[in-house]
Amino acid sequence: MKLAQRITSIKPSATLTINTKAQELRAAGRQIVSLAVGEPDFRTPEHVCEAARQAMEQGFTRYTPVPGIPELRTAVCGYFRDFYGVDSAMDNVVVTNGGKQSL
Repeated sequence: MKLAQRITSIKPSATLTINTKAQELRAAGRQIVSLAVGEPDFRTPEHVCEAARQAMEQGFTRYTPVPGIPELRTAVCGYFRDFYGVDSAMDNVVVTNGGKQSL
């Protein structure tokens, strides 16, 4: 397969580069708290596990809509209204699992 020449100008993900460096430092014996990738280094709290079990039992086992489920987007609007005094329409809220996905 022939690739476009511009493919050579694509740089690696900064978060993956930082994560690789953190792993190297950790392997060298350094204590590192990496904030590069959203992969927790602690056990999932039990209440989160229980909520996940309940959601699966209720059939919530598929991908959600790209901008997020309406209930969560509405809750985000309420949070910003209550804590920051900012009124926002649900259509202005997108919930993703990371910054890259929202772009």
